[in-house]
Amino acid sequence: MPKLTSAQLHTQVGRLQRSLKRERAKRQELERALKESGEQQTATSEILRVISSSPTDLTPVFGTIVANATRLCEAQLGNLFSYDGDAFHAVAHHNASPPFVDILRGPLHPGPETGLHQWLSVPRPFQIADMRVQIEASKLLTYRAAVRSEIAGVRISREASMAKVFATEACNAIAARAVQIFGGYGYSKEYAVERYYRDARVTTIYEGTSEIQRMVVSKNLLAGR
Repeated sequence: MPKLTSAQLHTQVGRLQRSLKRERAKRQELERALKESGEQQTATSEILRVISSSPTDLTPVFGTIVANATRLCEAQLGNLFSYDGDAFHAVAHHNASPPFVDILRGPLHPGPETGLHQWLSVPRPFQIADMRVQIEASKLLTYRAAVRSEIAGVRISREASMAKVFATEACNAIAARAVQIFGGYGYSKEYAVERYYRDARVTTIYEGTSEIQRMVVSKNLLAGR
């Protein structure tokens, strides 16, 4: 075995350290995703249990929803409102102080300077529905690529790149819309949406930028694949 120079050893050690750092980051991301998935399943089970035990009274259901939503979003407090087309009405709170709850009593009309008022006043499709459509479309593209990957001898570079570019750009668009919906609170660390917005940005960069993914798709199409 040839003897390595000091510079070569230093280079290899640096490569190993970077590789280890990437693997640790991937493991941490996987652990976080698994934790969030477990927490969401637990929250869903709890909400369904409350619904089954209280089919006519929505008060405990609303309370359970806002409590679990606050916990999942890592927020300090949470409030749930109903909207009748004209005003908002508080229906549940979690960790909100009594004075704050008193402020929220009665119909609330968002002022024209708020992002919520602007969002409601613009005649366009409901943004949350559009966000959900993008999520489902991203899932289907990903599932399609995954299914084709199980077929021996079939190239999936086009399908994988299509899924990656669509899903990551949809993720950015959804996170941006969420921040817009929250208005000024979208930049506050009291709400997890600001972290989701920052985390989403890198998805169009690592493991091949969106431009690279489009090049892969174009080459496959021009080659008749």
